[in-house]
Amino acid sequence: MKKAAIYAILLQLMTISCSDNSSEATIRGRWQLRETIYPARTATTDSVFYSFDSGVLQLQTLLPRNHESERSYGQYRIEGDSIIMTIPDTYFGQAAANEHYDWQTNERRFAIRTLTNTKLELSVNSTRTGADTIYTFRKYH
Repeated sequence: MKKAAIYAILLQLMTISCSDNSSEATIRGRWQLRETIYPARTATTDSVFYSFDSGVLQLQTLLPRNHESERSYGQYRIEGDSIIMTIPDTYFGQAAANEHYDWQTNERRFAIRTLTNTKLELSVNSTRTGADTIYTFRKYH
C-alpha cells in the first residue's frame, strides 16, 4: 500500500516536471507556414518552413527551380507566451530579403497565440502599422 502511494506521488512529480517546459517540447520540430494574415491582405504558401530544436532555429523556403531551398539559421528561446527568434548577421540579409519572413531586424518577438501538437499560430505587432500580423503553421512530419 505504501509503495503504491509512493509510486503515485513519483508519477505526479514526473508529470509536473515534464509539463513545466511543455511549450518547448511542443514547438520542437518542423512547421509549414500555411497562411500569413497581414493588416491589409492575406498570403498563403506551402513552401516555407520553420524548424525548432533545442534553441536552434532554421528558416527554409523551397525554391521553384531545381528543387533547391534557401535556408537561414538562428536561435530561439521561449519566454512565457512569447518566442524570441534571432538571426545572426551571417544569415540576416537572406532572411530580410525573403518576402515570407518579413524580418526588419535581427531579432523578432512573436506572441504564441496557439500551440498544439498539430497547429502553431504566431502574431507579431508591426512597428510600421501598429497592427498584428498572424502566421499560421501546421506541424510537418
